[in-house]
Amino acid sequence: MESSQKREHAKARIINKSLEFVKSRSLEDFSVREVSKELGINIASINYYFSNKENLLGEVVKTVWNLISDKIEEVYQEEL
Repeated sequence: MESSQKREHAKARIINKSLEFVKSRSLEDFSVREVSKELGINIASINYYFSNKENLLGEVVKTVWNLISDKIEEVYQEEL
């Protein structure tokens, strides 16, 4: 796997685990420390990709928005 692919894979793993965390608990309880613990990586690795908690949560929100948009498009296409 190329380094850019590894980077994107690592980012996706962090985003997906963060999304799982938010879904199972809450946005208010979100913890980078807990996500890093569940992934078995250190917090510095998460900060390397996202700089801070707010940027990571921004990516989680974008992911949710894209899922919702895709579902809306799917429903719209079915109705045509």
